Amino acid sequence: MSNTAERIRQIREKLGLGRQAFADQTEIEKKTIENIELGKQKVYAWHIEAIAAKWPQYAYWLVTDQTIPEAGQISPDDAENAPKKRELGNENDKQQQPDDFNHPALLAGSNRRYHRPGEEQAKTEGR
Repeated sequence: MSNTAERIRQIREKLGLGRQAFADQTEIEKKTIENIELGKQKVYAWHIEAIAAKWPQYAYWLVTDQTIPEAGQISPDDAENAPKKRELGNENDKQQQPDDFNHPALLAGSNRRYHRPGEEQAKTEGR
């Protein structure tokens, strides 16, 4: 199993999610998650992007195995000691964001939404 696959499993287990619940939240098929965790399948960029979109606080750690706590980038084991988060938006929008998104390691990232291979083709063909 790759280190990234191990970190995916750690995130899932720390969140207390079974493979099906994790699949439901990330839109990665349950069998794919199982195969990744068992080392039978590679981890693709869109898998990482899907997980990071749902749990952005683990994005940097998921990719690098390093944390930047001052920028809100933590590991699942650090979750209890994470910096306090502030709420953005109004009462109906309770999205949580770290206090500091200006760390250089985070500014190099992309805001591109993940997509599955063939997603664009399926859209253009009307599927």
